Amino acid sequence: MHVKNTQYIVNKTQDSIFVLFLPIILLVFFVSINHSLTMNEMFAPLVSLIIYFDFSHLLLVFWRSHGNQQIFTKFKKRMLLSPLLIVALVILPSHLLFYFACLVALWDLWHISMQNFGLARIYEVKTSKDTQKNRLSDQLIHLSIFLIPAFVLTRFTISLDLDQLFASNAPWGELNYIQELSLGSPQFIALSLIFSVIILIVLKKSLFTKDNSINKLIFTLTLSISLFMAFVFLPIEQAITMVALLHGLQYYWIVWHKEKGHLFSKLPLIASLFIFLAVTLLCTYLIYLIVEEWFEVGVAIIVAIRILHFWYDGFIWSIRSNDLKAN
Repeated sequence: MHVKNTQYIVNKTQDSIFVLFLPIILLVFFVSINHSLTMNEMFAPLVSLIIYFDFSHLLLVFWRSHGNQQIFTKFKKRMLLSPLLIVALVILPSHLLFYFACLVALWDLWHISMQNFGLARIYEVKTSKDTQKNRLSDQLIHLSIFLIPAFVLTRFTISLDLDQLFASNAPWGELNYIQELSLGSPQFIALSLIFSVIILIVLKKSLFTKDNSINKLIFTLTLSISLFMAFVFLPIEQAITMVALLHGLQYYWIVWHKEKGHLFSKLPLIASLFIFLAVTLLCTYLIYLIVEEWFEVGVAIIVAIRILHFWYDGFIWSIRSNDLKAN
């Protein structure tokens, strides 16, 4: 993969919309919903739509792994055997399905934080000859950004059963971080202190150093501030929905930008985009039909697809990272 010698991943406009300022845009949108009675009444159907969109983004990884013939041919055994093994592992021991689902919920936050870490590293590498510069501190800051979401999500998931966990009207509750903190929760107080210390140390080491990438600085600050504000001031449901939408939009953008040349090189751009979206959304709809007809089987398939998404996406990122270093 050839990497252009530019400070942007695609160009200034697209990077600004889908990476640099997307966290701020979504924060403003969800705060507007929270403070508007009319928009608040529309939030339930909006959540259902975002859940559907969030699941559809999981299927995009198969465009990157199985749809990219160069990668598929080179790693054929991994591409063919891994899905069978993971689906069997999730479907066969049905009594373990709930624990797999909880594990996947937390793995999802790790996965999202690592995607943001990857984007930050791309900006860093594009402006520095040293590919290892600030790597560890960048990783720490993107993990620390998700400490509070991880803790909130853990507290939530362990209080539900399988039916509630995957229900579109799951009882997320109205408590937010400020309310929990005001109740004197020792876990939240400790987490706040840990979060603050890590952020201060890593910001000083990673961001405000000489010859740092300005785009990495912008992205890291908008992301950390937006997510912190969301989980501090918004209801938990809205904050988690915001994270899902942020990640999904970024992932659609990444996959389309990286794979359109491999998948549809002989087709016009509009036709390629139509096929890309239509196939992804149709497959999502078919899986939702399975969930409605055979709930436990459908949920097992969803959990398996999430695991495959994390598995393959991490693998593809490692390949891209090596290509980026080589160029």
